[in-house]
Formats: sequence, structure tokens, C-alpha cells
Amino acid sequence: MKPMDRWPDYESRVEADIDRIITVLDGLQTTCTFFVLGWIAEHHPTVVRRLVAAGHEVATHGYGHVVLDQQTRDEFAADLDRSIAAIEQAGSKVEGYRAPGFVSQAWLFEELTARGFKYDASVLPGRWLNGALPTAGRAPYRLPSGLWEFPYSIVKCLGAGLPVFGGGYLRITPHPVLAAAIRRQNRAGLPVMLYFHPREWDPAPPETGLTGLTRWRRNVNLAASRTKITRLIEQFEFTSIREAMAALEQS
Repeated sequence: MKPMDRWPDYESRVEADIDRIITVLDGLQTTCTFFVLGWIAEHHPTVVRRLVAAGHEVATHGYGHVVLDQQTRDEFAADLDRSIAAIEQAGSKVEGYRAPGFVSQAWLFEELTARGFKYDASVLPGRWLNGALPTAGRAPYRLPSGLWEFPYSIVKCLGAGLPVFGGGYLRITPHPVLAAAIRRQNRAGLPVMLYFHPREWDPAPPETGLTGLTRWRRNVNLAASRTKITRLIEQFEFTSIREAMAALEQS
């Protein structure tokens, strides 16, 4: 991610990408949760308004996409508050949070609870890279504070929890494997959290200037991602975290 002070120097494509996503989801009669950066809400408030008008939930992804490992608790709190203010100013109440990257900081939940958040969706259960929580449950669960956790969905493989349902992991995993994994999760009584980024719907994403492994991770199978995601949404029933949480609270 480029430093925020350079972001205005680049062509913004987020509004067009969001419109593409809204059009497809509307055709599939599916609502989703969109974790929006506060920076995007501040500089492109129409993104938030379009999502709300289309019936989707808007939650926060922080303000400037800084991973928690690179922030102190006070810096995180300031970033979070700034994101909330920007999204609310753009026209949406904020009830949920997803961190950039995975998290293991226990104080995250305290900060969210103190601000009246209803849920977090940042925990990766199992053993996988930094930030994973091996002891975390794989199904949504409620913390003693009342805050819900909707963890990343994983597939167990050789003792590791592979987060194949989003990002580059989803793009390199063949569609039949993903569909089979979703069925297996559902048979076990587990929901699947499918996630994607607006740039994965861009028909002609610009060159980023990245090189090596980072460039490969960001671009691998990018052209096929929109079709793959759409097929999965056609095959299975998805909804927003807000709606899933409401169903859990009523059960």
C-alpha cells in the first residue's frame, strides 16, 4: 500500500469498481458487507452513499490501511476514530471492523467494545503466518464483552489453516476446489466468509510498479477473479455480516 500522502497522485478507480460490484450483486439479489477505508469515505463519499442505497452494509477497514503490528494502541485508536468519523460523515453508521491483515492484539477488542461496535472480523484461526490465533474458533462466537467475532474462514490442510476464500489465495485456488470446500464447511455447520477487493473487479487494472513476489501476489489470476467470485455467489447463499449476526442473535 502506498503512503497516504501519495494516494491522490494516482488515478482513482474505486467508484467504477464499486459500481460494477453493486450491479452484479443486485442481479444476484445478494447483499454484502463492505469494509471501507476511512480515506476512501472521506475522498469518495459517493462510494458509501451508493452502497447504502443498494442495501449493503458499510463497516470500517481503518482509515489508512496500516496493519496493527505497525501501530501503537493509541495510534490505532486515532486511526479507528478517524475512519468512523469519515464513514459516518459520508452517510453510514459503523458497527463492524476488519483489520488490514490478521490480528492477535487482545486490546483490539477492548477498543472496539468501548466504541459500541457490534462485531469484529479480523481473526484468523489456526496456524498461518503472523497474526493467526491457533486457539480461536472457526465459527462466529461472542466474547464476554458481547462483541461478536466473525473469523476468517479457513480450510485445514497438513495442520495449517489456509485462508483460501479471499485475496490471492482465492485467485490461485481452482473454482471446483473452492466450491467443494464451501460444501464441506457447510456440512460441518460452518459458514464461509468470502471476501474480495474492488480491484479484483477491474477489467483493466493499472500497472502498480511492484516487482517480484509482491507483484505476483497482487496480480496472479486477477483477470479471472470476477468470474470466479460471481460463480460462487450464484452457487451458494451469501449475506452481509449484519444479517448473519441478526440471525445468530435470534437463534
